[in-house]
Amino acid sequence: MLPDPGDLPEMEIRVFNSGWVPANEKVVLSGGPSRSIRMPALFAMFRRPGGVTLYDTGYNTSFYEATRRFPYRIMRYITPAEISDEQNAGRQLERAGVAADEVDTIILGHGHVDHVPGIWAFPRAKVVVSASEWEAMQGPALKLFTRGYLKSLYDGLPNEIETIDLEDRGSTYGPFRRAADLFGDGSMILVPLPGHTAGQMGLLANMADGRRFFFIGDAAWVRENYLDLRPPSVLARTILASKTDYLKTLETVRDFHLERPEVIIVPAHCPAAWEELKGMGVAE
Repeated sequence: MLPDPGDLPEMEIRVFNSGWVPANEKVVLSGGPSRSIRMPALFAMFRRPGGVTLYDTGYNTSFYEATRRFPYRIMRYITPAEISDEQNAGRQLERAGVAADEVDTIILGHGHVDHVPGIWAFPRAKVVVSASEWEAMQGPALKLFTRGYLKSLYDGLPNEIETIDLEDRGSTYGPFRRAADLFGDGSMILVPLPGHTAGQMGLLANMADGRRFFFIGDAAWVRENYLDLRPPSVLARTILASKTDYLKTLETVRDFHLERPEVIIVPAHCPAAWEELKGMGVAE
């Protein structure tokens, strides 16, 4: 299922935190304790031959302007994000020695407010998004707001948009019914992770040194969601595009973990995953 590392291109990985979201653990994990936790909002960078690819772009301080007025201001109370200018994706990559025009591809896992707004810093990059997710991101701003999207954060993007229909592209990949090899070299495999949103995609990043990473966006908020098949609280599940698909996706991620325990699975908001990545030296 996974390619031989010797056949893969050299690729550097860095993972960044774009901000923090205070939360109650019992909301994030059904049956969890009632205690405050701080959840990161992660995105990843891959420097590969010929360019730089991002998986998501995290939060951005533009969130504050987008939620300045009612009813969008409600989102500040639902997700009270703590974001600084220094955490914006463009600023973090600049400090890491990556110029904005080096970023040629952005994989948008899904279009919620903590994943999409940093795209504006990289106008030359092609944005790769699932066809069903891009369709779900269109429509009247107020209607989209009820589904967790802030249209002002991505409306009018100058980027080229490439939509991928995973139903028509690729073949099975382990427990995943469909998958797409983004660059045709086995290094970046896109898989469907529906439920949290209609068309969320995850990224399997296969490194030439043998390491494997699986970025699953919000398919799970913390590892316990999929390890123990424990979804968020009933209240938190009201935001899901499909509760049935969400639970099926949790099972699929769990099955993948059991089949390939050496693969490092990275939920976008998991504090434990963030600490592990820092310990590995791919994040700081």
